Amino acid sequence: MLFTFDDIGGLGGIRAWLNLAGKYSVVVALLVSHWYVPPLYQEQRYFNAVVAAETLIRIRKNEQDVNLNRGLQDLAGVVDSVFAPLVGDLAEWAQEVVRTRDNYVVHPGLRGSSDGYRLYLLSESIYLIVVLTLLHECGVSIDLLKNIRNHAHFSWLAEELGASE
Repeated sequence: MLFTFDDIGGLGGIRAWLNLAGKYSVVVALLVSHWYVPPLYQEQRYFNAVVAAETLIRIRKNEQDVNLNRGLQDLAGVVDSVFAPLVGDLAEWAQEVVRTRDNYVVHPGLRGSSDGYRLYLLSESIYLIVVLTLLHECGVSIDLLKNIRNHAHFSWLAEELGASE
C-alpha cells in the first residue's frame, strides 16, 4: 500500500475525492477499465490510458481542443518532482506517447518499434501521471506523493523506460 487512510487526509481526503469524483468519473473509469476486463488487448489498455489523460487535460483546461503532447507535459509539471524520475526527459516521453497513439490510430500499420511490451510500459506511465495528478488535486502533498518512488513497481518501471535519476 502506497498511502494510508491518514496519509491522504483521512475523512477530509475522502471528502475531497468525493467532491472531485463526479468531475473526473470518466477519467477514472477509463483508467481502471483493465481491472474489470483483464484480458484487454494491450493496445486497448494503452488507448484507455491515453484517453483518460487527454480527458483529464480537457477537464482541467476546460477546453475541447487540446494538444496532447503539451497537455502531458503540463500534467507532468504538476507533479514533476515525483514523475520526472520515472520517465526521464518529459518532452521525449510525451512525444513518444503521442507518436505511438498516432501510429496506431491515424496511421495503422506504421507502428514502428512500439511492441506490446513498450505499450505496456507507456500505459503504466500514463496511468501513474493521471493517478498522481488526481491525488494531488485531492490535496495529497507532493512530499507524500514522492513516496511512490520507493515502491518496487515504480523503480522497475523507471528502469524499463530507460529513465535515469
